[in-house]
Amino acid sequence: MRLFAGILAVLTMSSLMAMAQEMTVIAPSGDNTLFEDPLGSVSNGAGPSMFVGRNNQGALRRGVIAFDVAGSIPAGASIDSASLALFMDQTTSGAHVISLHRATSEWGEGTSSSGGGTGAPSTTGDATWIHTFYDSDFWTSAGGDFAMLPSVSLSVDDVGTYHFRSAALAADVQGWLDNPAENYGWVLVGDEAVNQTAKRFATKEHATAANRPVLTVYWSGAVSVQGADGGQPYSFVLSANYPNPFNPGTTIRYSIAERSHVTITIFTVTGREVIRLVDKVQQPGVFTVVWDATGMATGPYLYSIQAGAFNDTRRMILMK
Repeated sequence: MRLFAGILAVLTMSSLMAMAQEMTVIAPSGDNTLFEDPLGSVSNGAGPSMFVGRNNQGALRRGVIAFDVAGSIPAGASIDSASLALFMDQTTSGAHVISLHRATSEWGEGTSSSGGGTGAPSTTGDATWIHTFYDSDFWTSAGGDFAMLPSVSLSVDDVGTYHFRSAALAADVQGWLDNPAENYGWVLVGDEAVNQTAKRFATKEHATAANRPVLTVYWSGAVSVQGADGGQPYSFVLSANYPNPFNPGTTIRYSIAERSHVTITIFTVTGREVIRLVDKVQQPGVFTVVWDATGMATGPYLYSIQAGAFNDTRRMILMK
């Protein structure tokens, strides 16, 4: 009980020490539709619409969308939450679940453009059902390369704006901020079990600016100090683990602003210490540590940092 109370005290102290939360709204850097076609002959790189689901004839459509996170949010920031707003402007069916999956391959958009659900002839650089970049580079698997576990799922019904948000989606954004080279955005997957489930969403090329996709990110930083080499300042930050949910391993990124004795500890949600991953003195800088949860029970866990007077605790989920 005293240990659990200590964790609560850390959370309280962290909230008191935290700097003001910032909000950044990011427009897409790219979006496209993957139209099921064995030759990859159709795309919609510059079109006003993105299609997700299965059409009346049974052909699949999947969306892809990406945002320049590292170019919009300061390095070292801690992502508190993120929400993707998509405007669905046409449907021929009722409620169906749309899931966002973290893409694992880079893809592109060319100049193909069509407002309809059949797409337009693919142009150089377009993502298609089989191509990451038409017509020279290919997905490992037709229909896109993406994490099997969705970052978020949401039921989409009538015309309107839908907000996709979850801890896992925020962890995706944190991962892209920390590792920009791995930012390939999301693949949108609809209800593919039956025909006539397709939904049409507005893209960044939509004529109505208010209907275009936006990623709203709330983030926090800490007071930074100049690096010992006179270069990039460091901050006291405990970032969201990545990936999250995870199985079995996840990476925890943190930074410290001054020489400190640092501990990174994993707890159960009841306050029982599971493992201490870091317990040593470290110089100012940015660090990562990996937790291999092989053999641990599925469910939520807490991870905590203490570095001098700085404390913070975050939540993660092991999902097998």
